[in-house]
Amino acid sequence: MYFFLILTGLVTGIGVKFALDNFFVSRLIEIDNFVTRVRSEKDLSRRLDLKDNDELYRLSREINGMLNEIELTEHEIKRQEREKKVLLDSLNEIVIFINPEHNLVWANKAALEYMHMDLEKARGIHLKDTPGMDDLLIQHLPLEEIFASGNKESEEFTLEDGNSWFVQATPVIDDNGRIIGVLETFRDITERKEIERLFQEKQVAEIANRTKSEFLANMSHELRTPLNSIIGFSDLLYEQAFGELNEKQLKYAGNISRSGKHLLNLINAILDLSKVEAGKLELEYKDFELTNKLSMIKNLLSPIADRKNITIEIDVDKGLTTVRADESRFVQVMYNLLDNAIKFSYEIVL
Repeated sequence: MYFFLILTGLVTGIGVKFALDNFFVSRLIEIDNFVTRVRSEKDLSRRLDLKDNDELYRLSREINGMLNEIELTEHEIKRQEREKKVLLDSLNEIVIFINPEHNLVWANKAALEYMHMDLEKARGIHLKDTPGMDDLLIQHLPLEEIFASGNKESEEFTLEDGNSWFVQATPVIDDNGRIIGVLETFRDITERKEIERLFQEKQVAEIANRTKSEFLANMSHELRTPLNSIIGFSDLLYEQAFGELNEKQLKYAGNISRSGKHLLNLINAILDLSKVEAGKLELEYKDFELTNKLSMIKNLLSPIADRKNITIEIDVDKGLTTVRADESRFVQVMYNLLDNAIKFSYEIVL
């Protein structure tokens, strides 16, 4: 009986052990190996395949569900990181992230191109050792003060090469209120500064132009008053209103009147030049006799031509009696052409 009981106990124990090994322990070992493999390989796409509707099956199902959620979360995080990277890399501004030890943690495409490095080599480099960016990063922003105060700082500066930059440093704070780094952005504002300079120069030029126009208007007014008196009195003399004049006196009085009128036309031409610059000049077309105007110009310039022994001759087609043009502009142009011809001609020696 004792032997039978002992034998029964052994058989029962072996059976129980076999059942536990087959239905419980081996499956637990399979679950443990699966979790260990996923952890070591970091492959969240694996799934645990256990059968039977028991507690271990439900455990495997929960593990698979947890892996699904982790995988989806990881994909979402990677998607957001890709979007942020694409967004930051698309910026023309240089963007870098610096930790409290002043080591480079991250940089966008523009910053990496400026440094002539890739991200793997740039990550972890101290600012003092960052190629090509020591002037931008170190000299113009007090990083120690920014990490200490947590205040955003910005500044504009010009480098020795003449390029102007705008830099801004923004502290990044975690949920506990601790500063974990500083995000710095650098924007090349050389072109904007040049536009601002040109705009300021344009404003100065416009002010100077208005001042010039005002000066010309005032000057012409001050000159016209005495000039009109000279022309008026010379016309009276030429008309012999105060008594008879000899031929030589009449000639000189006529020259004074014509020269005065020409000088008045020159003053008006100065005002017309201002109107041309302002786009307000208007031409007054009318018919007038060509020969009379050419003769008037000849009489005005004959004294100057006589000094160089130059003879002015007028040759007009008989069929061309009148022309239609702006009379004062025509006289002005013809006078200038003839005056320049006399001025730049050699004196004729007789």
